[in-house]
Amino acid sequence: MLKTIKARYKNGVIEPLEEINIESGTEITITIDNLYLSEEEMAKRESRLAQIHAIKGKYAFVHTSSEDFAQRKQKEIEMER
Repeated sequence: MLKTIKARYKNGVIEPLEEINIESGTEITITIDNLYLSEEEMAKRESRLAQIHAIKGKYAFVHTSSEDFAQRKQKEIEMER
């Protein structure tokens, strides 16, 4: 069985924060993901992501220098014909 749950580590003990329904004494494997963000950190992250998406939308049609170069070259080729 594979199940992901939240737990708290305190004084050398990992305490599940939700029901896990396994028999007492059962050996289990634990993977620790210490990338938990507080509500404040999560709000900041969501705000930054929203700003990034807004910028992406605003500049979605701005050509990069390589796109400009390719367009100029195409025009030169068409003029030579």
